[in-house]
Amino acid sequence: MLVKLIASLEKQFGRNHIEVAKALSQLGMTKFHKGDKPAEIQKLLFEARDIMAAKLGNQNPQYADILKNVASLYITHKKNTPKHLVC
Repeated sequence: MLVKLIASLEKQFGRNHIEVAKALSQLGMTKFHKGDKPAEIQKLLFEARDIMAAKLGNQNPQYADILKNVASLYITHKKNTPKHLVC
């Protein structure tokens, strides 16, 4: 269902819209809770993060929520946080 939502939002607003970013983050976290591949989840979350940063800046609470999701992924899979993610 989220994939259809993303397609609809993308058609309506374009790929680089904050609503698309929110949906990408939600899809990433849905996949996270289902136990899908971390690389696939990370790709979704990074795209959401990049859109949010470009549109709202990296001091916005919505951007921080996406970083929190990335942190959850990294903690669960015991990955070191890349330096470019550290504020």
